[in-house]
Amino acid sequence: DGSVKKARMVTDSQNLGENSKVSINGTTYTSTSNILTSDITRIKGLTINLNGVTSGSAVKLTVEKDKETVANSLSDIVDSYNELMKNVDEAVAKDGSLKNQTTLKMLRNQIRSAMMSSIGNASVFKNLDAIGISVTSASANNVSTSNESIINLTFDKDKFLDAYEADSDAVKELLIGTGIKGSSTADGVFTKVESIVENSLQSVIGYFSIADAAYAREINKIENKIVSGNEAIEKYRARLNKKFNSMDMLISNMQNQYSSFLS
Repeated sequence: DGSVKKARMVTDSQNLGENSKVSINGTTYTSTSNILTSDITRIKGLTINLNGVTSGSAVKLTVEKDKETVANSLSDIVDSYNELMKNVDEAVAKDGSLKNQTTLKMLRNQIRSAMMSSIGNASVFKNLDAIGISVTSASANNVSTSNESIINLTFDKDKFLDAYEADSDAVKELLIGTGIKGSSTADGVFTKVESIVENSLQSVIGYFSIADAAYAREINKIENKIVSGNEAIEKYRARLNKKFNSMDMLISNMQNQYSSFLS
């Protein structure tokens, strides 16, 4: 009926939510939701979804490394590397659009060298070949000496999984390294490649910024030449017009003189 008594919110039957509580290895954690992230549990990389209440009984959670995802990621890296080498090689070839870019060739060679390099301080696996990433090798069915067959990498998933199961920390050491990023004695293969790429992408001294600035200067020079050329053409046209007018006047005078001579 619109009165305060009739229109008021009825709260007698409401059940307010409570914080979730969970004990992990004897330590109790509290959360405002049913999702426990690593910020709460301090277990890096792990998210726990609480689906129900368990009283008086323990729930055992087994956490394992997702080796299939790691293997698929490495396969994607190999494919991306091969595509990168193909595109750069085509660009810097004799008939390529960037054939004179020696710095780009050097950058390509640095990435290729880093991928093929050995890590002397690695404890178990010394190079990518040891974990299943290798250069396409010649065989009875593959005797090609083309550039593509030499530089392309292949990924042996089974060999990688064997290495990963045997010593995942050693695989990480080979790929990422053991020390501070940028330390040449502690960087892994991928960390070295990352440093090369990041240096090339720097805004001022990176390869692409320098190349872009160089092209901008060349474009500016060409535009200035076009302006100068147009100005020279206009001046030449003015001279020709002046000469034409003078010749026209001379011919007119000669015709007048000829007419006078005849008369």
